[in-house]
Parts: sequence; structure tokens; C-alpha cells
Amino acid sequence: MVSTREGNSWSTPTVLNFVEDKVNYGHPSISADGSTLYFSSNHPEGWGGYDIYYSERTPDGWDMPRLMGRSINTEGDEKFPFIDNDTLYFASDQHFGIPDEERSRVREKIFIAWLDEIKKDAKCIFLLGDLFDFWFEYKKVVPRGFVRVLGKIAELRDEGIPMYFFVGNH
Repeated sequence: MVSTREGNSWSTPTVLNFVEDKVNYGHPSISADGSTLYFSSNHPEGWGGYDIYYSERTPDGWDMPRLMGRSINTEGDEKFPFIDNDTLYFASDQHFGIPDEERSRVREKIFIAWLDEIKKDAKCIFLLGDLFDFWFEYKKVVPRGFVRVLGKIAELRDEGIPMYFFVGNH
């Protein structure tokens, strides 16, 4: 839905021109200049459950959404995009540990590099959803093979960056 401000009131909301039946669209974030809309969707052309798309404003509304690249979207769920100047922040289920150690390790390295990249600007970090798949013992043990992720989180915390972890979505 989209609504525009007209004087001191808002127009009646209308459905965006690109919305398709049986597809969910959510978590919108618009660029500061109002020219680009970012959102999460479970559109069938995506690579995971939910992926991040963007659409640019046209004189007639919004153009057809484009799927962000593989550096953004994974087989997991990418949600909650937030654009701040030219930096896009979002959350992604990592599910370290599945489907196999090799593919999990690739995601782990990308995640650690991302944490290194954002630490210079981060006022705080919120980790949402599942980092580790089937980690039932999280209050008692460190899951085997993921000490690098936990070490990076500890490093950022030691540097004074507040860290908030909201456990799983299953």
C-alpha cells in the first residue's frame, strides 16, 4: 500500500502497482531522497524464503522490483531492510551448521566479514532469528565449529558495541 501526503492529510492508501497475489511484501524502507524503496518478499524468483528487493520511483509510481544480488540474499530469510544514507542494513537467518559444514563455513566467513565492515558505524547490533541451527544447549556450551562467530561477537562487545540477541524463530 502507498499513501501520499496532501497538505495536512494523507491520501487513501492504494496497492502498489507491482504487487502480485500470493506473494508477501513487508518491512519497507525508503531512501532519504524518496527515490528507492527497499523491502523483503517471498517472491518465487528469489533465492531463499524471503529476499530483499528494491524498486525505483517513476513518474507513474514504482518500477518493477529488482532482486538484490547474491552478496545480499542467501538461501535463508533476509528481512527488515533499513537504508541509512547509502548503507543498507538487514537481518538474515544464518543457520550455521546446515546443510553441510562446507557451505556453512562460507556463510560464516561472510558473516564475520560483514561484522567487521559494520563495526565502524554500529551504535548497537541486533541479531535476530537463528544463527546456529538446532543449538539447544546455547545456555551451556559453545557449538562445535562456531567459535569464530562467537569470538567476533565477543570482540565487538569488548569494543563497547552493545549486542542484542533475539533467539530463534522456530
